Amino acid sequence: MRELSRQDVLDMLAGSAILGTGGGGDIEEGLEYIDAAETAGKRFVMADVDELPDDAMVCTPYLL
Repeated sequence: MRELSRQDVLDMLAGSAILGTGGGGDIEEGLEYIDAAETAGKRFVMADVDELPDDAMVCTPYLL
């Protein structure tokens, strides 16, 4: 499991926007979600599914 820095998350958002060719939604909305999560004290981590507890909340980047 690896904790992601803010820059890691922003890079993933930008990459998803490029690879999704705009089909994933507004990038500004993604930035708002990132800011809200950070304000709420949430962390962004990348993990193998086998590393996650049964009650973990997970998501994919950029509304995919």
